[in-house]
Amino acid sequence: MTQQLANRVADWLMRSDANQEAREVYVYGLDKLFSTLINFAFVVGLGLLIGVALPAITFFAGYFSLRTYAGGYHADTPRKCFFISTAMVIPILFLIRFYQVWLDAAVFYTALACCTLILVLFVPVGTKNKMPDALEKVVYRRRSLVTLAVLLAGSTVLFALSLYSYAAAVLLAITLTTAVVVAGKIKLLQSR
Repeated sequence: MTQQLANRVADWLMRSDANQEAREVYVYGLDKLFSTLINFAFVVGLGLLIGVALPAITFFAGYFSLRTYAGGYHADTPRKCFFISTAMVIPILFLIRFYQVWLDAAVFYTALACCTLILVLFVPVGTKNKMPDALEKVVYRRRSLVTLAVLLAGSTVLFALSLYSYAAAVLLAITLTTAVVVAGKIKLLQSR
């Protein structure tokens, strides 16, 4: 769906320029933009239904910013990606909604520490179709770790301020990214 929309918008943008190479760049960028916007709308819509719209935005921002550079599992088709994402996001939004478990500082900080250790050891994780080269590994690793540090600091501050649903949203963004990174690493090892 997003690919078709991206093609139509690219055709409209290209009506005065016949450069096919530029068109491919437009289509790729527009497809990613539309995909992100649809995912954002979906997460926020579910957040509204469950009663956690603002924490859902916090979750999406944390997950999207960390996942972009950390890499990990990628579904084979956009449809499969959507269904897997939905299957992961719904329970996460309910966990944010019923965040009482996150009130326990030991649980909260233990989960943060475990996820941090795993991410520090593994990021970035490529796929069999797109392995980062040496420079990309350095750049993506640095960006992943800086983003992780910002999210860790943010979740700690949110927890200290007793904004538990927001702290849980950030923690769950880190946790989901960790799960996707581990799944991607396993899938990569199995494909060798």
